Amino acid sequence: MSSPRQAETSLESSRRVAFSYGAAASPARGQQARSLLLNFEVDDVDAEYQRAVAQGLPMLLALRDEDFGQRHFIVQDPNGVMIDVIQPIPPSEAFLSQYAEGAAAGGAA
Repeated sequence: MSSPRQAETSLESSRRVAFSYGAAASPARGQQARSLLLNFEVDDVDAEYQRAVAQGLPMLLALRDEDFGQRHFIVQDPNGVMIDVIQPIPPSEAFLSQYAEGAAAGGAA
């Protein structure tokens, strides 16, 4: 399998969508997609999580905060495509302490 490729596009000024895919990302008709992850950046990830839970979407990763600066969850669509819904948050102090002051995005200047 070739290495994953990525692309990013803007839907609106406050939303971004990133695509990550591998060699098997274009399945034949009637087969499930493999190694395809869509990242949607949203303004209120908590509200989107509640909506996804209420609709019964298959939850691959429950809502959580990541030290590197994301609050997100991952669901899967009927074709096997993973959808990562993300809201940027400030990185944790532990994460920032790995970098020289001001070197990490969101770090002190």
